[in-house]
Amino acid sequence: MKKFENWTIAYRRRSGNRTLPENTDAPFTCIPNTWRYWCADPHIITENGKTYIFAELYDRVLRRGVIGYCELRENGVTPWQIALKMPFHLSYPHLLRKDADIYMIPESYVADEIAVYKAVSFPDCWEKRMVLREHFCAVDSTILEWDRKAYMLTLKFTGDTERLVLFSMENEGWKKDGQTVVENDHQKRPGGHFFFHNGDYIRPAQDCSESYGCALNFYKVTSLDPYTEELVAKIKPDMLRTDLGRIADGIHTYNRNEQYEVIDLKGYETDILFYIMRPVWFIWRRIRKLLYR
Repeated sequence: MKKFENWTIAYRRRSGNRTLPENTDAPFTCIPNTWRYWCADPHIITENGKTYIFAELYDRVLRRGVIGYCELRENGVTPWQIALKMPFHLSYPHLLRKDADIYMIPESYVADEIAVYKAVSFPDCWEKRMVLREHFCAVDSTILEWDRKAYMLTLKFTGDTERLVLFSMENEGWKKDGQTVVENDHQKRPGGHFFFHNGDYIRPAQDCSESYGCALNFYKVTSLDPYTEELVAKIKPDMLRTDLGRIADGIHTYNRNEQYEVIDLKGYETDILFYIMRPVWFIWRRIRKLLYR
């Protein structure tokens, strides 16, 4: 049987002020996937004294992602719960806090837009508040605040071309035209929040030069206009210690808060549900064709 790509999320406590590029020795603990979902793109946030991991939960039955969350506690994690589900694929739940409110920009490239959702009852009730970009196919949109000004870095798809684009906010609105940072560089797709470390803004990026998510690159931002950055570290899966039981085949997201660091790890496995659901999908497509002729 064919083996399919899947992802698993792992976490660890931070060792002082050190981050992943400086500390590959401390082990990560994996969060088991469920029979229906595998999990990727972890983002982390603390609210009311509780720490939550938000992630893409890929639905093996419906073959698309939803946004889920679990609570990270001293003795482990709670079961995954659904936070946001749409009739199209969602992933990369980029979380933002503004004053007392929490917002999320999930990847929704299938809907051809970049949209913002607000938590009306955190963590499991969200409503769509605005669309930042319409008719705009992009993934992994990530916000940076620099000198009290907001910027958004996103990977835009135009035909066969990938462009890493930076937008700035002016007068409470995003500028229409963005600055193209780089084209078709498979080592720079956003891979997590910018974070401030030792006086520098650091950006995690997916390295897909050899395969999808083969490594994580960490860049130091050196300028915003024009945008420039320099590579400070490359983290490959074989550099990490985990309880996965094997060396992972990839890693493509990193996030942290004051207490924890979270990553995701790629693997391959036989997906029995695919073979069970394939005839169901075939029959359902035939029925829809008959109904909507």
